[in-house]
Amino acid sequence: MAKALYLLAVLCSLISQIPAVLDSGGDQYLKAVWVLPFLYLLLSNPRSYLKNELLFFYFFVFIFAYYCFVCDMFTDGKYFTEDLYNTAVSLLMTTVSFNFWKNHSSNGVLQAICLIFAVSGTILAINVYINFLQGASVTSATYAFSDKNSVAQILLCCVTFVLIFSQSSTRLMLWVNRFLALIMLFILILLRSRATFVSGLVIIGYYIFKSGNKRARYWFFIILSLVVMYIASNTSASDIIYNGIIMGGRDASDVNDVSSGRVFLVMIAIAQIPEHLWVGIGDYYVDCMPINILLQYGVVGVIIVFTFLFYLFRILKKHHKTGKICSTAYIIYLSFLVNALFEARPPFGPGVRSFTLWMLVGFALAEICKSTKNKEISKQPILPTTKNS
Repeated sequence: MAKALYLLAVLCSLISQIPAVLDSGGDQYLKAVWVLPFLYLLLSNPRSYLKNELLFFYFFVFIFAYYCFVCDMFTDGKYFTEDLYNTAVSLLMTTVSFNFWKNHSSNGVLQAICLIFAVSGTILAINVYINFLQGASVTSATYAFSDKNSVAQILLCCVTFVLIFSQSSTRLMLWVNRFLALIMLFILILLRSRATFVSGLVIIGYYIFKSGNKRARYWFFIILSLVVMYIASNTSASDIIYNGIIMGGRDASDVNDVSSGRVFLVMIAIAQIPEHLWVGIGDYYVDCMPINILLQYGVVGVIIVFTFLFYLFRILKKHHKTGKICSTAYIIYLSFLVNALFEARPPFGPGVRSFTLWMLVGFALAEICKSTKNKEISKQPILPTTKNS
């Protein structure tokens, strides 16, 4: 039952991002499905929610919520914002995933999640292409799909997950998953989300320079070299990549235009920081998470949020070579931190955009918990046996 409920929650999360579902408001009901595995696991394995590996997350959310409550009570700003909601949802995703993976992990479950990511991600990508991208210019300064950044980041996570974890006893199924990943990657490129492209470079860079899998490093390098050589030798491709994707169809001589107006808005936000240095201004939005947090919650809020993010980074970095789960959680986490430089809500949100990250964080913490337990068992002294005379 736990496996069925958890897989249903994963499926509903991805399906909820189809534009037609979002427009109808049905996404709220689909995302609420996460309550089902949460309650089932709470009733069947309540102690798993109290493991040491999760305590730092509970502590962070409590401190952040209390800080927002105090600021909301004693200042004129509004501090109960989307950020607090996103952190609470991230906690839910992490704790449910931790409990599930700790007690029900198997390669079969991982392959089922892979299949869900491959099929649902492709359905989402094709739906966006048919309704928004088909026939749209890739060099226009106007984007055909307004939610491109969120969908692109979801597709990046789907592609990464499928390519890393997909295994099959039959070559046909393995190549079907890879083909679906290729479709998602193609449509991701058509979305022209430059923030996601930079996030993707983090993942590619890790596998070229840091991965212990020499075969993966070799193929990443070969494929990347071939792509670069093709782009460099083809004038039309170079124009599309540079003017359409990197520049976004904008004036290369105007930094603010290239950044889609972000530079101007960030400068406005920075100018307000000295007046609200310690506790911030309250609800505000600018597409740069560090600046956004500093202006909203002040220096105190930045210390709370970034202490948690740094602590999580240390945990994942320490264990990222212990297996695929931990290494994938680590590189996805890094990609979201980079993405946060160009967006306001990552790595906690918005919504389903970051659910893959917190699912993998939960899995990684469960792997660390099981590894720690195994080490403790192995250190226990073996009692000598005596022969009866």
